[in-house]
Amino acid sequence: MTHEADRDKITPITCTPYGINSDRLPVTAGSGRAGRRSEREPPPFVEDGSSGGALVSGSGS
Repeated sequence: MTHEADRDKITPITCTPYGINSDRLPVTAGSGRAGRRSEREPPPFVEDGSSGGALVSGSGS
């Protein structure tokens, strides 16, 4: 992980495999250049599933 001037970043840590959690995965995401919302481009469109799709998750047992 590194510091970058004028960037907003977050690095959550997730664990894998599910239920065992023996490995750690840092996932870094950034919003681009830091600044007030009005100074930046709007965020890209993200599908929220409200169009009738479904998200199903589970182990099958």
